[in-house]
Amino acid sequence: MKNIILISILYFIAILGNAQSTVELSQTGIFSGVYSSNAGQVYINQNPDLQKIINNHISINKENYSLKGWRVQIFLGSGKNARFGANSAKSTFLSKYPNINAYLDYNAPYFKIKVGNFRTKLEAEAFKMKISNSFPNSWVVESDIEKPD
Repeated sequence: MKNIILISILYFIAILGNAQSTVELSQTGIFSGVYSSNAGQVYINQNPDLQKIINNHISINKENYSLKGWRVQIFLGSGKNARFGANSAKSTFLSKYPNINAYLDYNAPYFKIKVGNFRTKLEAEAFKMKISNSFPNSWVVESDIEKPD
């Protein structure tokens, strides 16, 4: 009796699992058009202005693409000579590490030099240890980073 119940349950699960079919939406438009599969068709009606808004949103995100990540801050200063000190630290860094980007940030009254684009804090910490002889007062900070190429 248990075997019959078990077989019946497995049979119904197999039927229900087969009733669900995956449809690949290979249309170029977002939410527009008619999508079909062997099982049927789906018609999507939408306001044309919605498509314009979605396309505008996509183009803005492509232009302003950045990620949350980590950088190593090698300089922080304020005062009369802070800009000169920041530019000096940046040029010193770039002469030693020409393949790593350096960024000058100014948030009144502080000038900051941050370097690198690291996805994880661990990567940033490893790089900080690498440059610790040249920049002993550096530290890792969370920052918006550029997308990788």
